[in-house]
Amino acid sequence: MAASAPAVRVEMASSTSATDSVATFKKRATALGIAADLITAFDNAGVATLGALAFAVVPPGTSATDTNVRDFVRGLLPARALTLQEVVGLKRLVFESHTILVVQLK
Repeated sequence: MAASAPAVRVEMASSTSATDSVATFKKRATALGIAADLITAFDNAGVATLGALAFAVVPPGTSATDTNVRDFVRGLLPARALTLQEVVGLKRLVFESHTILVVQLK
């Protein structure tokens, strides 16, 4: 079994910077095992921040399923198959994006 991803450590000078930071999105996606081609496809589609991701796959407050994640990626890269690590990583990244958004709104 693959090693688990490191705990979420988003440096937040303000919560807005974490949700709107392209660098934070890329760093978390990479740490969760999401390949560079997927990160680039998200960026090209305008989903380059946690704030954008929070609304792209499923609405905030909704858990992303394997099907939600696979369908979203299929819309960006029709021929691209996802590894299990990428599905799990993307689901976690969606969850983190929702969580950070809620913290920002409080």
